[in-house]
Formats: sequence, C-alpha cells, structure tokens
Amino acid sequence: MILEVGDQSECSRGSEERAVIHACKFPCYVSRISPAKNYPKDDPRYLWVEDDHDLYLNIIDPPKPLFQIESIYKTLAFGERRQKILVHCNQGQSRSVALAILLWSFYGDKHDSFERAKKDFENTHPDYPVTPNRGIQEFLTTNWNNINNYDIPTIRESSKDTENNEEASPRYPQQKEATNY
Repeated sequence: MILEVGDQSECSRGSEERAVIHACKFPCYVSRISPAKNYPKDDPRYLWVEDDHDLYLNIIDPPKPLFQIESIYKTLAFGERRQKILVHCNQGQSRSVALAILLWSFYGDKHDSFERAKKDFENTHPDYPVTPNRGIQEFLTTNWNNINNYDIPTIRESSKDTENNEEASPRYPQQKEATNY
C-alpha cells in the first residue's frame, strides 16, 4: 500500500489510481452529505459516508480522545482494498498522519503500540510531519490492541450495508472480542 498524507489544499476526488480518505468534518464530510441532512447518531452515515474511491469521515481533532472506534474500523476496511491512498485532513499534521500510521502498521509490519508505530513511521517517512494531536494519540494508544486484533472480514460483511449509504442499516461491524467503548 502506498500512502500519501496531505492537507486541505490536496483534497480531491478519489479515483481507481488513488483512493482518498477525507479525515475532516468541515468542509469534506459536510459538503458530501446532502444539504440540510443530519443523520442520527446511531446511523453509520453519521460517522462516515463512502463513495467508490472516497471515504468521508465525520471527524474533528479535539484535545480529548472523543473519537469513535467504528470510524477507525471503517478506515481499515476502506484501506484493505486499495493500493494507493491519500489521507488528508485540514492541516495535514494530525488526523491524516495518525490514520496513515494506523493503515501503514495494520497492513504492513504490525506494531505492538501506537508509539512504536509512530516512531517507525517517522523514520521511514521523513517527509511527513508526525505530529498527531493529544486527543487522537491518546485514543490510538488506548485502543491499539483492539484495533490491531480487529477482524477485517467482519468489517467487509458489515460494509455491504453502508456502501449505498442512502438505505444503510445502523448496524456496526462486530469485534472479535466483545469490547464496548
């Protein structure tokens, strides 16, 4: 998997050559959903909307770990069938880098901790600023083992419900080991 990390200026539509993960609520996710459409919090489209080559995440970058594990799992499922991915957020320094580290570790050499994956990513990708903010670092550090042990086939089966997005079921993927967040 080839990963590129970018900021808002590099935002573009995905294609067969390069998929795009838009890791920003504003403007990408909000622009993608229909105007004046607010999804209920128990609907997967509240967290993400997926097109053929684009994943739009309803994700912000708070200083506290307020992220939803389902968004992380969906990111992994989206990455599974891609050869080249641009991951971007607003500034290209926090969410995009954190998600790139996650994908890089999950589909490459598994790391036993987010800190180790971050350090190795920094050594092998010196052109990218490895500066995830405290909230997403704390979230990934706390949930790293559960994320690394996630069953991708389970994600794949549940993703079938949300690919159309207009008639999506509010069902989330199931974990190997039952853990609630």
